[in-house]
Amino acid sequence: MSEGGANAIDEMFHGIELNNKIALDVGAGLGGVAFYLAKRYQTQVTGLEINPWLVEESTSRTPVDLSNKVNFMLYSDSAHLNFQTNHFDIIYSKGVLVHLENKSPLFKELYRILKPGGKLIINDWLSPVQEQWNNKVKELCESEGFAFYAVSPSNYSDLLQQAGFKHIQHQDKQAVYAQYNQSIADWLRNETNAELFKARFGSKAWEEALWGYQLIAASMQEGELLVSLFHAQK
Repeated sequence: MSEGGANAIDEMFHGIELNNKIALDVGAGLGGVAFYLAKRYQTQVTGLEINPWLVEESTSRTPVDLSNKVNFMLYSDSAHLNFQTNHFDIIYSKGVLVHLENKSPLFKELYRILKPGGKLIINDWLSPVQEQWNNKVKELCESEGFAFYAVSPSNYSDLLQQAGFKHIQHQDKQAVYAQYNQSIADWLRNETNAELFKARFGSKAWEEALWGYQLIAASMQEGELLVSLFHAQK
């Protein structure tokens, strides 16, 4: 469903009123968070994705009973989002903005389309040092072909403030996310699960998945890769 499953989503939105709200999911992926919020809270969710195949896949995965609550849209320019000003009650993003090099234009757009008093919730991967990753994260990026852009928590908060957001709250979450990723690695290592995974995706994919999740868990455990949760308000 999403890294950490329902527990991580509940923790991400702790204290946020979600019932019957209009929400935007930035980087919706396969739609796990959107489906969960729509089903549990009757939230009306629009999922934004930059990858066309993910829009198609998440749309095809949408349960029939949620088809009037969730929709997925393609976007190509994070500095110009095709929504009216003051439209959304809630805007959120979970674990994807690390791939965006210049976050400032997006944050300004999110501020524009959020209603006055609306909430912004971002869970993201950060670095202890601005514009610098340590060895494990570099190894992960090089091996998987990822583009991760290193932003420190203090700089992230500054970018949100410069975009206009106020009441910015920051929480460190890498300890619990290290556990989430370690549990996935442990699941993959289980003999029965390993055989099922290999039968469906192949041995090479299993080896790469196990290596990747174990490296992510270690990076978080050792403080090379931070996970931060931001709550802010317009």
